Amino acid sequence: MPVVVTATDRPTFRSVALQNTPTAFRTFATTVTDLPSTLAFANSFGLLGRPREDFQVIDVEDERGYRPGSIAESVDQWIKAAAELRNALEIWQALRGSPKHDKWRALLKPYLLDRDIFLSPTDPLAAVLMRRDEDRFVAAWEKRRYHRAARLLLGFIVSSQLLRLHVMPTLAVEPSQHSVSVLLLRPPTLLGALWLQFAQAVAQNKQYRACKGCGKFMELHWPEGFRKHRTTCSDACRSKVYRERRPKRKRKTVAGK
Repeated sequence: MPVVVTATDRPTFRSVALQNTPTAFRTFATTVTDLPSTLAFANSFGLLGRPREDFQVIDVEDERGYRPGSIAESVDQWIKAAAELRNALEIWQALRGSPKHDKWRALLKPYLLDRDIFLSPTDPLAAVLMRRDEDRFVAAWEKRRYHRAARLLLGFIVSSQLLRLHVMPTLAVEPSQHSVSVLLLRPPTLLGALWLQFAQAVAQNKQYRACKGCGKFMELHWPEGFRKHRTTCSDACRSKVYRERRPKRKRKTVAGK
């Protein structure tokens, strides 16, 4: 089985790289589908750092040359994690449009047939809250209020993922002002950080566009991101798009003559 390996005794991720890439969750969800795309994302951001039972610590050097103490995550786990986020992203994209009833039913029905998503967490209070969300989702579905059902389902999926990945609020001291306390969300793993990025995008109703030059996603959220009229992510991409258009314009001029 192909694995992604890092030479450390615990899963780590590059938090600075993630902070500088607010669209990483979209890249992860839409591109991680095989071994090359998994390695490309891992080399940029590190390991997912899934719950302890999902990764392997290599105790002795084996025939593949992995050093003792290395952490290994299977590519299958990466692809599965990307698919879970991709499914949630699809629901969010549908909520931003106006799908017909057939589209809503096709999108939501699998969650009614597979009720494993609604398994209660170990925390009693969280179990009560999530059971309530499940009842509301089913009630909205039965009344054919598909938009509300999708909104409830998306909230449930994101909340349960953040809970499972231990993304908890922390009361910390402001580094620049030691007398000020701030409330922070500090994900302990890359996968938790990606789900937190997605949750913040949904809560703030952020918009994204693929760059016409390189295809990477841009966050259209000024002043933190790009302005809404931007179609390229950098001057280099803008020049690339211009160079690709220029020959076409010349040909049209010649043909017009």
